[in-house]
Amino acid sequence: MYTLYYLPGASSLAIHAVLRELGQPVHLVERDSTYDFTDLNPVGAVPVLVDGDLVIREGAAILLHLLDKHDNTLLPKSGSPRARALESIMFANATLHAAYGRLFFLQGYVPDPPAREAALADARAWIERLWRVVDRRVGVKPFIDGPQISAADFLLAVFALWHDTLPFPIRIGANSERLVAGVLRHPAFEQARAAEAADGPR
Repeated sequence: MYTLYYLPGASSLAIHAVLRELGQPVHLVERDSTYDFTDLNPVGAVPVLVDGDLVIREGAAILLHLLDKHDNTLLPKSGSPRARALESIMFANATLHAAYGRLFFLQGYVPDPPAREAALADARAWIERLWRVVDRRVGVKPFIDGPQISAADFLLAVFALWHDTLPFPIRIGANSERLVAGVLRHPAFEQARAAEAADGPR
């Protein structure tokens, strides 16, 4: 059984949903219930996945470990479809996720209100620009890389859920809205959200 260290609604939700999609049992441990979490991950961030003696501390690395280890339809096995799917995962995890990280930092750590508002406007504009990239990539497809849901789609849906916590709207295109709605209806994602809302199994 895997152990996943998480925070409700954080990017770890995408890992949790992937585990459920793969049919893998998982023991959930909320990060803030673990007094020595920084012994496990010195930077203090989730997700962290424990697989036997192996501890993986980066979201994209966790996804690739799971998708390479278990049979699935979330990541093609080879060729250009795999390359495109990997590109989508890395874009979501390294580019779009980082843009939200900057926005959250500005919200919490810029004390001067005018400077904070100006910086937040720039951060918001950058996030919306990145969602336009997503929107063009999705096009008429149900999901970012085609008719089949992928790990990148799970990540994108998590980021979209963060919009409800912000004091201003983040505009995403109609194609992206359709993608997110499809992920939110997907059984594995629904199950992961419900488990975390109920504080999940420990």
